[in-house]
Amino acid sequence: MAATDDAYHLVIDAPKAPMHTCSHVARRRTAASVAISLGLMAIFGVLTTEFFGSHSFSLGNLCFTAIASLVSSGPPSVEVSHVVIIRHGEKHDGDGLSEDGKMRASYLKRCMTSPYTSVALPLGRPTYVMASHGHPGKSHRPQDTASPIAKEVGVKLDDSLYFGDAAGFAERVQRLLHHGATILVAWHHNEIHSLVQMLLSGQEWKRDALGYREDWPHNCGDEAWSSHPLPGSKCYDLIWRLTLTRSHEPGHKANASDKWEVTALTSTLEGFYGDPEAPCHDGLSPTSRLTRSTWLSRFSTLPPA
Repeated sequence: MAATDDAYHLVIDAPKAPMHTCSHVARRRTAASVAISLGLMAIFGVLTTEFFGSHSFSLGNLCFTAIASLVSSGPPSVEVSHVVIIRHGEKHDGDGLSEDGKMRASYLKRCMTSPYTSVALPLGRPTYVMASHGHPGKSHRPQDTASPIAKEVGVKLDDSLYFGDAAGFAERVQRLLHHGATILVAWHHNEIHSLVQMLLSGQEWKRDALGYREDWPHNCGDEAWSSHPLPGSKCYDLIWRLTLTRSHEPGHKANASDKWEVTALTSTLEGFYGDPEAPCHDGLSPTSRLTRSTWLSRFSTLPPA
């Protein structure tokens, strides 16, 4: 999966840019034109009634209808959200995290709950946290990795899905997403590709175009500092971020049945190299001092969900 950039993220990374851009001026001019037109239509309605009687109301109503249509027309509003998928921390031969895995979980708790944006979290800290569970009495590593993050951001960890239930995962994500949402997901690595595949359901043609891969990499740089004595994939540092959008008519909220569609897949790294107190690095390095609430108020025409 090749790394990609989000166009709107480039805007986020320039929070000090002047607000009086062409688009803002255009909006004010459009709003002023509409206001003047509405005022003229109101005067026109009164004058036509005064001079031509009550039958002229149909003409006045027609004019008001035309103005209302002008106000509601325009490009569709677009809602944006993210699903950020990570593998659980390092394991040992038991069901929980190894010492390396516990240190990674500590690092992720600090770096993934920062109020500021990053490549991995363009809208800031997660708004919902999920973790897969295995067979009863078996691996609880995803919960061990995600639970401190959920607690730090003040949400209840959703660990109700079995790691093999990709269809249930995709259905739940579609139901939970809202404009400005970021769902953080910690999962068993062998099934992560299935989660992406299900979110791309109905958009299979996008898989190759967006760099979708059908397995979790075997290595992603962790071996430089950790011995990883157990067999299997040694990649724990990778992050897959999916950007999802949905469009609707301007001035209206989207219907709950409107499907979120994947528009980008981004690969980045957690940047953990064995020190849980090290500065947040790679994909978790802060890219601006813009917080989620500021992003919503500055770049959104919709109220936060």
